Amino acid sequence: MKIGFTGNRKGFTHAQSKAIDKVFNSLSAQTIEEAHHGDCIGSDTDFHFFVRDRYNNAKIVVHPPVNSSMRAFCHGDVIREQKDYLVRNKDIVKESDLIIATPGEKGEKLRSGTWSTIRDAKRNNKPIIIVFPDGKLSIKNVKILKQK
Repeated sequence: MKIGFTGNRKGFTHAQSKAIDKVFNSLSAQTIEEAHHGDCIGSDTDFHFFVRDRYNNAKIVVHPPVNSSMRAFCHGDVIREQKDYLVRNKDIVKESDLIIATPGEKGEKLRSGTWSTIRDAKRNNKPIIIVFPDGKLSIKNVKILKQK
């Protein structure tokens, strides 16, 4: 399975961190082959180290932005070509089987890269798990979680 990630620049809240841990624990026995993120400070970095710590065999694919002012410079296994934020976000959606998102707010926001990526995933009928700041989940088209 290839997981794509998008998130806010503030990083995971404590509740998001706990919820993401539960999401990954409930993923079915499918192997996580790749984890894609946009290499920005905050949640992309949190996601990068979350995957690195728990999934030694997963290949981390970094999609860096052209504008390096908010770039985290994570050391991935694969570094894609630098692209504008919205273009590289569409690449993450295209290359992933499942999108996990950690927006910084409870409601949809215009002019937000995270929400733009969420909208793109929905338009492309990608399975998506949105983890809100309070840890609550919105799950769309996801059939790969273990049933409890």
